Amino acid sequence: MAPPTSRPSVNGVEFPPEPTVGPSLTNALHPRDLAIKEVDGFSYMGCFANNATVIAGYHEEFSRLNPDYCCNVCKNRSTNNTWCGLGNGNYCFCDSTTVANPSSLPDSSCSSTCYGDVNYACGGAGAVGLYSATTEFVPTKTAIVSKTLELEGYSNYGCFTDSSDHRVLSAKQQVFQMNDPEWCCSFCAGAGGGYRWCGVENGHNCYCASSTSSGALEAPASECKVGCYGKPNVQCGARLRINLYSATGSLPETVSAASTTQADQESTTVAISGNSSGSGSGLSGGAIAGIAIGAVAGVVLAGLAFWFLCRSRRKDDFDIE
Repeated sequence: MAPPTSRPSVNGVEFPPEPTVGPSLTNALHPRDLAIKEVDGFSYMGCFANNATVIAGYHEEFSRLNPDYCCNVCKNRSTNNTWCGLGNGNYCFCDSTTVANPSSLPDSSCSSTCYGDVNYACGGAGAVGLYSATTEFVPTKTAIVSKTLELEGYSNYGCFTDSSDHRVLSAKQQVFQMNDPEWCCSFCAGAGGGYRWCGVENGHNCYCASSTSSGALEAPASECKVGCYGKPNVQCGARLRINLYSATGSLPETVSAASTTQADQESTTVAISGNSSGSGSGLSGGAIAGIAIGAVAGVVLAGLAFWFLCRSRRKDDFDIE
């Protein structure tokens, strides 16, 4: 596509000039590992499938596209355009909202080089890299959130390193604008498919599985610093960092937060080694010992009752004689 001869404009306001092309555009046709461009006033939300167009309000093809240019175009078209997205290296999408619960994709699906800056990613084929300027539910990504949430019937395993190509929890994933551990684990245990493991990542992502992937590596709690969209003061992982939870017994019908102090919440993380399984009963050693003692006591009481019954019968027989 030939570069436009004049700058596009809306209501007499010109869009910003397209950026100067760097290296040859042939590089844009060969996906590779690329950096995610930070855009002032916007947060990068991740890579999403462009099913029925994630952002449907406006789209245009630009020969020299990069994330800054696209998001500026969206802002100049309308102050209501709080979302901007980039696809296939040269497409820019704008709107005030997205489709409900868009499908998240691995970062590798958004690996098309920007036509205007070959150092950065601009979505992919059938995939859109999304940026949001929404402030209603998107927490700041620079503030460190240290508080974790304890859930009744669940163990809090803490913060772990995740990978877009090898997820710690790989069975199911979903994006929720009101995400938090309680919401996510309720989804995994119920409508999500009855999964024992649940994890929250990057504020809005929810992951489910029956067990964790092998080789899950624990990360410092400070790296899971992004606030949940549903509870901004609670940790919901970070980019490629996931807060993990596992059901300790039978899957509850509903999941609710436990009444614990913050000191309790921050001292319950344990490490996962190898391939953790969610099929155990989740009973503690003390609970098992209590069950065993109760069983023995029951046998003793039954024996005593039988002895008294036999003695009574013998006495009756003696009286008859």
